[in-house]
Formats: sequence, structure tokens, C-alpha cells
Amino acid sequence: MMYRVNLLPPKLQREGTIDVRRLFLLAGITVLLAGFVGLCVFFPLNYFLMKNELELTRQQIAELEPVVNRVQALRKERQDLEKAVAEYRTIFRERKTWSSFISGLDSITPVDLWLMGLEISHRQEPGERGEGGTAGGGAGSRPAGSPDRPNMVVFKGVSRTLSSVGVFEQHLHQLGVFERLELKKISAGDNGLNFEITGYLREVCSSYQQANKY
Repeated sequence: MMYRVNLLPPKLQREGTIDVRRLFLLAGITVLLAGFVGLCVFFPLNYFLMKNELELTRQQIAELEPVVNRVQALRKERQDLEKAVAEYRTIFRERKTWSSFISGLDSITPVDLWLMGLEISHRQEPGERGEGGTAGGGAGSRPAGSPDRPNMVVFKGVSRTLSSVGVFEQHLHQLGVFERLELKKISAGDNGLNFEITGYLREVCSSYQQANKY
């Protein structure tokens, strides 16, 4: 068996001892250096990746721009078509209503009275704007550019008797369509009494609904 003898003084006998503080200090410095180097590598790399991603996003936006423009054009075209369809339906409904109203006149016309003419028109009221709205912008105003809706009907005809004209005017009043009726003209003619009655419609919507019943 061999023995190892250290003949140095006790102050110099440090073999096998470890300086823990120095070890922790070296480890901390190593970690700090490694972190600093890592940050120096991470930030430029991250900047490079983000720059490439931003450039790719810009390219994708540029490629999608024509598609977006086409979609917007299609959306506008769809809105225009929906507006045109709505206007067509309104016109069709009004024509159907007026057709029903005119057809229903036969049931209220006396046997000795004949209608020779019928005029449906729009009379501009005092203070009414040319665009179709009312002065002051009331609740019943219509959008600018919308067509003027009929508010006056003129009946022209011939009757054998004066009483039949009065009966016909009374029947028109009972329809509930007209706000008021005026006998504008009556005169003797070759075939009887020529007359002209002007009827002023109530509010357009209500008059259409009432007229549709007849």
C-alpha cells in the first residue's frame, strides 16, 4: 500500500479545495455573456424575419387589390339592381292598383252616364318643391329625383240627366279615395250633358290601398 505525504506547510496545503464564490462568479459572467451574445443574434434575426414577412404581406395585398375592386364593383352593381327591382315592383304595383281602380268604375257609373276621358296627373301644390319634396322638409317629403306621384284625377263624360252626374260624384266620394271632388264644368251637348269632375286624391299610399279594394 502506497501513501502520499504532503510536506508543505498547512497554509500551502490547498489541494482538493474548491472556491465556491469564484465558481459562481465565473458561472454568472458566462451566463451574462451568453445572454448578450444571444440577444445580439436574436434581434437582427427577428428583424430580418419580420421584414421578410412584411414584404410578403405587401405583395399579397397588392395581389388581392384587383379582387377587392371587383368585389366592390359587384356589390355596387347588386345594390343598383336591387334598387331597380324595387322601383319596378313599385311601378308594377301602382299600375295594377290603378288598373283595378279604373275597372271598378263600371260598377259605380249610372246607366245613362258614359265616361269619355280619364286623366291621372300630379298637381303641384303651393310651396311644394320641384324635386318632389315639401317645403320645410316635412315627414311626407320624397327623396330628390323621385317621380311625382299622381294626386289628381279628372273625369270627363256625357250624361243624359243632371241627377246621374250627382249620383256618380257621390259614388266617387264613397270610395274613400278622394279628399274632395269638384264639378268643374257641365254644359249641354249634342248627346247630353258634357261634364268634367276633378278629384283630389288623399295621401298617395292610402289612396292606393283604398282603390285596390275596388
